[in-house]
Amino acid sequence: ELDYQVVSGKQIRIWLADQRLWIIENGVVILDTLISSGKAGYTTPKGNFKILNHIDVAYSNKYSLWTDNWMALYNKTQGYKGYGLHALPYWITKQTKYPSGTIVDGRLYQDGKVYEDINHLGKPVSHGCVRLGLIEAKILYNWAPNDTPVIIA
Repeated sequence: ELDYQVVSGKQIRIWLADQRLWIIENGVVILDTLISSGKAGYTTPKGNFKILNHIDVAYSNKYSLWTDNWMALYNKTQGYKGYGLHALPYWITKQTKYPSGTIVDGRLYQDGKVYEDINHLGKPVSHGCVRLGLIEAKILYNWAPNDTPVIIA
């Protein structure tokens, strides 16, 4: 006999050990994707969070990186500590030797942007945020309203 729990509504579950994120709606996984979480010394915090906000294009002064589809994470006890969910970060460049859409050494050159190594997905290499692929980040950004529960384990 199987015992299971069906959770209604939307939620996001992240398994750091597996570097995976699940988007779940009404108990059904609708997206299962690789992520990149915090590297040694920049651990992604575990716990129960909610999405605080949505920013189409965010800039990190601390790391000099741009990120699309930024969603900040907060919880009731800790508040907001600077962590979020977002697409692979990138640098803006005026000139590149590669045509748009080219991937060289894992980096995507697209429309004047150089995206962080796509091969990093599935490995803990971030500064603590949860990075997603470009398409997956856009799907999550459009799907998850503010206050969507996020469980990181």
